[in-house]
Amino acid sequence: MRFFGKAGNLFAMGLIVFFFFPWVKLWILQGSAYDIAVTIGKETTMLWMIPLLGAAVIILGTIDKNFGLYRIVSIFAGVSPIVAIIWGTSQIGYFDELGLDLFDVFSFGAYASIAVGVGLILSALNIIKMPIILQNHKK
Repeated sequence: MRFFGKAGNLFAMGLIVFFFFPWVKLWILQGSAYDIAVTIGKETTMLWMIPLLGAAVIILGTIDKNFGLYRIVSIFAGVSPIVAIIWGTSQIGYFDELGLDLFDVFSFGAYASIAVGVGLILSALNIIKMPIILQNHKK
């Protein structure tokens, strides 16, 4: 199976890449999910699941042995950035005290991770598919 045969592989690659983009901005400070996971430590262990699940989707999609497992892992990988952002916002209650709106705090990486996560879920449900020209068809 070719790498580009499944849309989920591309979305999973985006999930890994956007993990390193800035997720949070507070005035002049910015931090990616990687920075948050490394700096804060134990409480943010869940953040490491985002790139690990993305890598698992790519590996399973490339091997193409068990499509059911690929779909399940794709759904979990797609949900992971959404859950991480919801959990993070529930844990940090001082945005209101600082006079900040959540849309002011989140940066490009968080929004892109959510978009790629939704795309990964939709591709696992076969709603989004690769164009036929990129799929590996045997004649």
